[in-house]
Amino acid sequence: MLKCLSRNSEHLLEREPVVSNSVVTAAYCAQRLTLEVEYYNGLVFRFHGVAREIGDQLFLPGAFDFVFRSKVSGVCSYARVGKTYPFLGG
Repeated sequence: MLKCLSRNSEHLLEREPVVSNSVVTAAYCAQRLTLEVEYYNGLVFRFHGVAREIGDQLFLPGAFDFVFRSKVSGVCSYARVGKTYPFLGG
């Protein structure tokens, strides 16, 4: 489980690579019940109200896509928080 980093009043998340068809990196903050994901196209979204149990399940080996699609996407509120350079693979 990743911890939230604080800088002033802003909470930052350190994303880590995940095995997924659409997401490159993700991070979960149990303190804020927040999941942050970076898609392959470079868009970064933050999902709010993600329960701790779901945060734990997301990072189990091979579980990210199933848990994300069934318990986060379309269920939790979200906001676009940024854009990075698209991931080109390699």
